[in-house]
Amino acid sequence: KNMEVAREKAKSGSSKFKAITTDAAHLVKLAQETLDKGGPTEFLGYTTTQATANIVLMSNGTETKSELKAGDHGILVFNKTAFYGEGGGQVGDHGHVEGASGSQAEVVDTTKVNDVYLHHIRVIDGVFKLGDSCSIQVTDSKRRATAANHSATHLLHAALRKTLGAHVSQAGSLVDPERLRFDYTHNKPLTEADLERVETLVNEEISNQIEVNTAEMEHQAAIEAGALALFGEKYGDRVRVIKMGEFSTELCGGTHVPNTAMIRLFKIVSDAGISAGVRRIEAITGDTAMKFMMKNTRENQKARAEAGFQESWTAYLHGDSNSQSTVSNWIDQTKAEMKSLSKEIKQLKSSSIDIAGLAKGAKEFSVAGGKARIVTASLDLEDREILSDLADKIKDQLKSGVVVLVGKSEGKHPIVVRVSNDLTKSLSAGKILGEVAQELGGKGGGRPDFAQGAGSDLSKISSA
Repeated sequence: KNMEVAREKAKSGSSKFKAITTDAAHLVKLAQETLDKGGPTEFLGYTTTQATANIVLMSNGTETKSELKAGDHGILVFNKTAFYGEGGGQVGDHGHVEGASGSQAEVVDTTKVNDVYLHHIRVIDGVFKLGDSCSIQVTDSKRRATAANHSATHLLHAALRKTLGAHVSQAGSLVDPERLRFDYTHNKPLTEADLERVETLVNEEISNQIEVNTAEMEHQAAIEAGALALFGEKYGDRVRVIKMGEFSTELCGGTHVPNTAMIRLFKIVSDAGISAGVRRIEAITGDTAMKFMMKNTRENQKARAEAGFQESWTAYLHGDSNSQSTVSNWIDQTKAEMKSLSKEIKQLKSSSIDIAGLAKGAKEFSVAGGKARIVTASLDLEDREILSDLADKIKDQLKSGVVVLVGKSEGKHPIVVRVSNDLTKSLSAGKILGEVAQELGGKGGGRPDFAQGAGSDLSKISSA
């Protein structure tokens, strides 16, 4: 009963509370003190979400304490725990703690330093003292959802490699109860067919109800058995291997579902480039994926109805050629309208730039045989086509000169260079572009009169 009351209090206050902020040095100190007193935390979380444990160390975030009372925010370290500490891309567990005297606390985050688990808490009621025996309980619903997303990440990794090739490797990840985010190496966007195949492969493995097996073995033996290891990750002599049938085998210390059927459904919601040669997929599973797809279905049905298409979906799904043709025509028409709208938006953005003003602000510089003019500008534009069009128009205004434009975009920032034909014997757009792109942490190339590329570091735009 006390735990139920604590949960209600936690719900009413957790929206206003953020996990305790503490510096890394203090966390390391807490971990070292724990190791000196009795060794690392015994982790039970692979087999249970609850335990009885003793408080071996506590802190208010800046210094160790002997007790924490109602209203205090702090950190508890237990001799053993069922709470997973943030690591390997997986977020830390949330949950509740109840002391022997009835004191209550909400665990808002769990982190791990040198195999010591740090429980970030908010005391709701009573007093917690050093040495207290406590009942600790992970929030089951969040743990299950996180485990499903983590297992789905492994299936996604394998599906990407099967679809795109063995060059694909994990470059980062984030797994929490709501979603999964997976960064992977690949040098171009996925096609619709690629995305559909990846989704299909993952959902097939979910439907096949594959048992998820875990085993501990020697690191070299695991690699020889085909387990994937993350580049740059540090592993001990013994490692934990997660195997999902013949589809996926990886080294991983995270929590997972016992069977892929518990993931229920997998849906990719986005795929985008985040840096040179690295892309990011965001996806959802289970109830979240089902709600997302149901919402999209309702919105599509509404859009079709508003567009005048009332034919039966049953006819469409069962191969009625007239029905399918009508829907296909509507989709093609919608795509054409979106393309036209995108073109209009680009034109509006381009027309808002003062081309004459930029040309008028050109600066003179010396070249072989005389003087030339140059226009340089950093513009809040992400589309390379718009920049190219602007560069051509500014060059036309200059008659003779050089134009260097840099745009702003997520990840890589487009760069375009133009050199008028009369200057190409002494100047090269490709060479200018190369020097600018290198200064901005990127690359590019082109002809003497035309060049384009991209950079990643706009902080050096002045020196470039």
